[in-house]
Amino acid sequence: MILSDDDQIAAGYIEEMVSLLTSRPDVTVALGRQVKIKEDDQGMVSDDSPVLTQRVINGVEFLKGTLSGTLQSQVLTYISLFARKDHVLRAGAFKDYPDGSHADNFLFFNLALRGHVALGSSLMFYRVYLTSTGLGTPFSALLAATRAYTSDCARALQGASSIDNVDKQRILRLVERGNFQMLLSRLRHVYRRRMSVAEFLRCLLQVAQFRLMRAHVI
Repeated sequence: MILSDDDQIAAGYIEEMVSLLTSRPDVTVALGRQVKIKEDDQGMVSDDSPVLTQRVINGVEFLKGTLSGTLQSQVLTYISLFARKDHVLRAGAFKDYPDGSHADNFLFFNLALRGHVALGSSLMFYRVYLTSTGLGTPFSALLAATRAYTSDCARALQGASSIDNVDKQRILRLVERGNFQMLLSRLRHVYRRRMSVAEFLRCLLQVAQFRLMRAHVI
């Protein structure tokens, strides 16, 4: 597991995640319930846990559900994932994306493609503040990382022989749509505060070009 230095986990979290992994050999990644809290710990912002009663779900179905928003309203903080060392290494570990953006997302994506996702009931808390929303990452680096992440998702899907082409295309479209919305949201709500109008418009054009560039899996 990777745990950020400003996050928290409830008592019993590690034991439950390890149990979920060891009880089912087909489970490649395990997650607990994930809750956003304010930077000063004073109050919960939202519960990002999937709206799901199943404990274990097929990884491809989980990706379709989370990417489309039918399992949850927010993007999971995949940095809290639990996985076996050999599965992590086979999945390529953390990619060397600019400023580390999306590295945890791609590792989770690759692990989910290879098996089942187990969902626990223990809580993991992560804080929300200005730098956690991407202000510390130059927008050019975020854009470059997002392009690389999208391309790597397409390659991972291409190599997933157990998934039919319809699902491959659907998942990739959801990845592309989510990445476009994320870039647009970051630009509008975070980076714009520190940009001139000309720089903002230039970045907006780059995001539009990103949206028009389609990756392919077949």
